[in-house]
Parts: sequence; structure tokens; C-alpha cells
Amino acid sequence: SVTKAVTRAFTERSYDLIERAAQCVCDEIFEQFSAVKEIEITLKKPSAPVKADFDYMAVKLHRTRQEQPAAKTAILSLGSNLGNREENLKNAIKALDLLPDTSVVQVSSFYRTPPFGVGKGHNEYINCCVKICTYLSPKALLGGLLGIEAASGRIRQENDVLPRTLDIDLLLYEGFSCNDSELCVPHPRMSERAFVLVPLCDLYPECKSTWFDLSLSLATCDKSGIVRIEQIPNE
Repeated sequence: SVTKAVTRAFTERSYDLIERAAQCVCDEIFEQFSAVKEIEITLKKPSAPVKADFDYMAVKLHRTRQEQPAAKTAILSLGSNLGNREENLKNAIKALDLLPDTSVVQVSSFYRTPPFGVGKGHNEYINCCVKICTYLSPKALLGGLLGIEAASGRIRQENDVLPRTLDIDLLLYEGFSCNDSELCVPHPRMSERAFVLVPLCDLYPECKSTWFDLSLSLATCDKSGIVRIEQIPNE
């Protein structure tokens, strides 16, 4: 029965993100029941690690068997200046590879960078850029990124300039642009940030591709204080 398939999906493995769990439930049902053509699932999680007044957090997923979305390339910027910064980034990269229908394609070296736009008294950051291939929509991907941040202990606040265990920004999403209260892509301030542009050059040596060109910004930005500290192998 469908109930048994859902139970099997939840009991045969553990999940770091409810988005991943919902995706796997859909996969299990489609695999076991050929007559099912469409699924809508709402997965609720009480006691999520977010400081807010709510009964639960939830993810809602709608899929049809006929869906054949094209995979897209997305570029992310990761940073940490609290705790074990390198481990925070490495754990986040592993979590990215566990997102539904998403795989990590390439990771830049890690860079030690001065704190940007936050005044004195902040630790140096460790930053990197990550290229992923994903079938997730931009907003679904954003939800996954926020979940990874929350799992690291990051609490987002309005006008947030506090030290953070993990910061993940969606810089670019192939063939997509948006500017609303939830999501701005391309990231509106990445061209001002050497801590983004320098790692991005590890992925795109000229800081440009067929769908973006940041070469002029790279040439004119202040790169002082940015130091490569660790080369990350790409398997």
C-alpha cells in the first residue's frame, strides 16, 4: 500500500532536511505504483531549529510522473566566521550534495577574507564558491539552503551583521533572474565583493561564462587581504 511505501521511505534512512525526505517519499511512490501519475505531499516538522513562534514548519511538494525538467547550473557563495570555519563549510558542501535532485559539481579553494561591511571586532571569514547542478526551482533551492544554514546553528535576523556559523548565498542560477522580497538573483551585491569574485575565478577562470560576465568587476575590486588557504579536491 501507499502507507507502507511512505513508511519504508522514512524508516530505511535518515534525512538532514525535510525537503530531501519529501523528495524520497515521492520517488518511492512513483517507483512502487506505476498507476500514480501525480503526487502532492505536505511534510510537517515540529520543533524546527528556528527562533520563531510557530507550531511547525512544512515543505509542500508537487510532482507529476511526466515532469522532465532540465538540469540547471547554479553558483553559491559560502562563508563562515564562527566556530570551526573550515569544517562548517565542508559540512555544508556535503549537505548540498544531499539536497533533492542536486549534485555538487565543483568547489573552489577556501580563502581567508577580511570581514566585509560589518565594522571592527569580527573574525576573519573563510569563503568559497560552489557550482551545483540541480533540478530544483530557484525558490525550492533557496529553501534547501536556508535549511542547511539553520542546521549549522545559523539564525537569520533582519539587518543581520552578526558573526555566523554559515552563510550561503545563491549568486547565479542559469537562465533565471528575479528581484522580490524572498529572492534576488543574480545576487545584487556580488560584483562588489572580492570574497565572492576571487573564489568564483576558481570555477570560471575569467570570471565569466555564456550567462554572466563579472570580469570587469574582478579587475576593479579590492582584493587586499584575501588569501588562499586550502585547495579542495574535486572528485
